[in-house]
Amino acid sequence: MLPLKDNVPTAGVPVITIAVIVLSVGTHLAGWEPDLSDLAWPWAALASLLLGVSLLGVAINMLFLWLFGESLEGLLGPGRFLALLVVAGIAAAGAQELADPETAVPSVGIAGSIAGLIGAYALILPRARMLCWVLIPFFVTFVEIAAPILAAIWLALQAIPDVGQPPVAGLLGGIAVGVVAGWLLARGRSAAAEHPQAAP
Repeated sequence: MLPLKDNVPTAGVPVITIAVIVLSVGTHLAGWEPDLSDLAWPWAALASLLLGVSLLGVAINMLFLWLFGESLEGLLGPGRFLALLVVAGIAAAGAQELADPETAVPSVGIAGSIAGLIGAYALILPRARMLCWVLIPFFVTFVEIAAPILAAIWLALQAIPDVGQPPVAGLLGGIAVGVVAGWLLARGRSAAAEHPQAAP
């Protein structure tokens, strides 16, 4: 099963989402590995958002960044969406350090930002569904599943070593801040009225 996109109609190209995906993949392929211990906080937290443990981890996180970011960017606008990404990522790194004061460098990475997107998405688009391509031997079809199921799958995938195993405290911090930031950033946008969702 390969998730493709949600069923929320949006206008325009999600330039921030695409830019972050290109930048994240590019820095990983280029082997960019800054010494975060030499950077002051929150610069270390910001730099960590572009670091991935493996190509598999980058691929999984970028897929889910696309799934939850495309519609959110369309609803919030590029500026507010970028603010959500950055604030959630830094908050996730901060939550990690609060839970473990012995933390040497931020290790939540882009997973903290994606957790924030999931929190905001759940608040703003609670009934959205994801279109998935299902390939069964000799049979291909498309199905729609509830977005929270995809969110749960992403959280489960974070437990895989090659994906990065980000600290749970960081993920929870990202989700919590995403809910609050999503509520604040979406105020006055009339997202639900302008972008109707499919019934559950």
